Amino acid sequence: MVVRKLPAGLKQRLRVRAAAHGRSVEAEVRSILMDAVYADDFVVTWLEDVATLTPGEELVVPERGHGREPVPFE
Repeated sequence: MVVRKLPAGLKQRLRVRAAAHGRSVEAEVRSILMDAVYADDFVVTWLEDVATLTPGEELVVPERGHGREPVPFE
């Protein structure tokens, strides 16, 4: 995949973010894309997990997160 016409400074910000998370820029972009695509898609992810179960295997249901922190308007 090639992404063209990225805004100025984006590559540098990705490098900094990747370094902060201890991974390559490619791994960081992959993580960002996965989070963006699957963030609000709990049901789809759950169904994909169900489809990979073998008969008799128990499905592990993840704990729900606390959601996002509220934005302070000060």
